[in-house]
Amino acid sequence: MNPMPWSDQTPDSRSPDWQRALQEAPPAEAERLLRAAAQSLLQWQLDGAALALPPFDEAALRRELQLFVDACVVGEHQRQWTETQQRWWAHCCQVLARNHAEQPRLPMLADAIDAAAPRLQGPLGYELAALLRGPALAFEEEQELDAAIRYWEQARKAQLPVDADFGEFWRRLELSGLQRHLALLGAACREGQRGQAPADDPRPRLFAYAIKVSTRYIELSPLTQLLQDLQGGLVQTAFR
Repeated sequence: MNPMPWSDQTPDSRSPDWQRALQEAPPAEAERLLRAAAQSLLQWQLDGAALALPPFDEAALRRELQLFVDACVVGEHQRQWTETQQRWWAHCCQVLARNHAEQPRLPMLADAIDAAAPRLQGPLGYELAALLRGPALAFEEEQELDAAIRYWEQARKAQLPVDADFGEFWRRLELSGLQRHLALLGAACREGQRGQAPADDPRPRLFAYAIKVSTRYIELSPLTQLLQDLQGGLVQTAFR
């Protein structure tokens, strides 16, 4: 199956060509392409599951989260967190690190390395979250869920150690996506400070993704408070 333009056997769902194909497709065709892309992503992961890839470990995760603090909280919004706010952030980082550690490991792409660099071994839900909730194009949650359920069913048939309960699988995927969105927010803020921000600024959508997830899970309620301090209006407005 080759429903979308992959590059060198890696999922190219983050590429402008892929995004453009979905934006220009009628709704029914876009849903079909999204489902097919999720299935192809799983096959790519399975094909590379036995490779000895360098790990995307907790230290790397925490470096990415620190970029959010340095470039977004301090650099972009000139906030200096209180001791209480720092404890809230440490708690949220621990929630994300635990979610990261508890997931099965499969091949993934890294956002901070070039296309020729080695792939990494990381949490199962990371790449699917990147596919469903990219910074350039948002789907309705019904579409996200449809593609994720089909991916989950295929992963179970392939005997991957995914959660038996889809709700828990979805929670892990959302937390992996949240970790990525915070890291991308940091990267986008850093680029903006360097005068390199793209014409289509991804920061509003990334903030909206982060708010969407932090308000859904009670253990992340401190993060909602921190994000509200940065972008208070987004907490009260609709996601789309």
